Amino acid sequence: MNIIESLVPKTKWQNKCPYEMEPEFIVIHNTANDASAEKEVAFMLSNDNFISFHVAVDDKKIIKAIPFNRNAWHAGDGDKGKGNRKGIAIEICFSKSGGDRFLKAEENAAEFVALVLKQHGWGIDRVKKHQDFSEKYCPHRTLDMGWERFLKKVESYMQTELTTVNDIVWELANRGIITDKNLWLKKFQADEDAYWLAKKCVNYISQGGK
Repeated sequence: MNIIESLVPKTKWQNKCPYEMEPEFIVIHNTANDASAEKEVAFMLSNDNFISFHVAVDDKKIIKAIPFNRNAWHAGDGDKGKGNRKGIAIEICFSKSGGDRFLKAEENAAEFVALVLKQHGWGIDRVKKHQDFSEKYCPHRTLDMGWERFLKKVESYMQTELTTVNDIVWELANRGIITDKNLWLKKFQADEDAYWLAKKCVNYISQGGK
């Protein structure tokens, strides 16, 4: 997975993510347009609207825009609604026209959702739809194609070990084990033994090891 951080500046927290959050689940959205993840995030960060999300996923990139310990305005259930105050919002791109780009984006999203579930020690029951919190038919194309189908994709990835250097570094950083992701990315790329050891540790932890 190609996971990138492009975080909302603190000067915009008041509008985009004003509250601290202890997440309890993941909320899946479809963007209902054909913009890339990069453009979705850039647009969100460029305005002061009370509309936001944590992650945008397209066919090539996964971009994290809001830390998971801050809320986002995405679920349509108000400023005290559980969706807005407890859910990690993931937007799947290219849903307006669908096709191969959307299918790949949805596949990337399923893999990323599985990673987040394992990081938090959550089961598949923690994956929710936008529709669960409001009357909006969203994620529209994912629902059209079959919600259970998407959940099965996520479950299949939950059984898969993390393998790429990028995934290992992201997992270690998310758990607070490392801070400088670029430094460790270079180290693991240059040192196969260090990468192998880190991979073993991360997959042991993600499977419930202590």
